[in-house]
Amino acid sequence: MRQADSALGPLQLVISWGMLNRLRKVWEDDWGIPRTEADHLLSTIAGYAALGPDAEPPHLILGGTGVVALRDAEDAHVLDVAVAGRANLLVTSNFKDFLNYRIDVREEGQIAIYHAPRHQVVIVHAYRAAQWLREGWILIPPGPSG
Repeated sequence: MRQADSALGPLQLVISWGMLNRLRKVWEDDWGIPRTEADHLLSTIAGYAALGPDAEPPHLILGGTGVVALRDAEDAHVLDVAVAGRANLLVTSNFKDFLNYRIDVREEGQIAIYHAPRHQVVIVHAYRAAQWLREGWILIPPGPSG
């Protein structure tokens, strides 16, 4: 069995059923993956979430609250899930779509911080996150005032 850890310590996948449903739609409609295969893959991803140290299943997040002001509703949902799941990192290759008034960009196209009430989420490009997890360190450049 794969261990849910890295050089930084234990890892917990934070994901929602809404995110998994969107992934199913892309796989089936855009990529032509048969539903039975998509179901198996989605079940595997949901299972990985339960393997983490907190054994968290995919979260149920109620949408439409308008808390996160992003242009794309799917990206707003992803950020909502990260905040609700108290994620430390939101890893994405779609960095520019997460920029809004509460985002503190630390390195253009690579690192930003979303300031939610009582919680912060570091939004990081997938390549940088992989490097951090492999090497066991996170380097967040200081903000404009730091």
